[in-house]
Amino acid sequence: MSGFAGYLLKINGTVLPTKFIKLTTYDATPNQRIEESADRSAGGVLIRSTCEHTPSKIEFNTPYLKGDDVAQLVSILGINSKSNLKREATVEFFCPDTQTYQAGTFYVPDTHFSIYSVDGNELTYMPIRVALIEN
Repeated sequence: MSGFAGYLLKINGTVLPTKFIKLTTYDATPNQRIEESADRSAGGVLIRSTCEHTPSKIEFNTPYLKGDDVAQLVSILGINSKSNLKREATVEFFCPDTQTYQAGTFYVPDTHFSIYSVDGNELTYMPIRVALIEN
């Protein structure tokens, strides 16, 4: 039975509306393994030491967005705050491999904004790539 509760991401307590996610681009890489060391024995057997912490990564593109929607997305992500220089956020996400929600502290790498069109006082932006990488 799935533990999905109708949303993919909650950022700093706010559910990210799916209107900001082009669903076919949503990519979750949960619980990534990090090797402290990996080597082969003389007999060719892999010997590895894996870290206890298994960070997750979420990536997606938005659809084309109008300026007001971009402002709302930026606010939810918390990347417009000068006091948040590390661009960190508490993220709760649906984890496909466990079918449950997981939470952690993530950072948002630099986000690029490209304009698609200008219509009077209205800007339309090209799809924006958003990444959330667990600390």
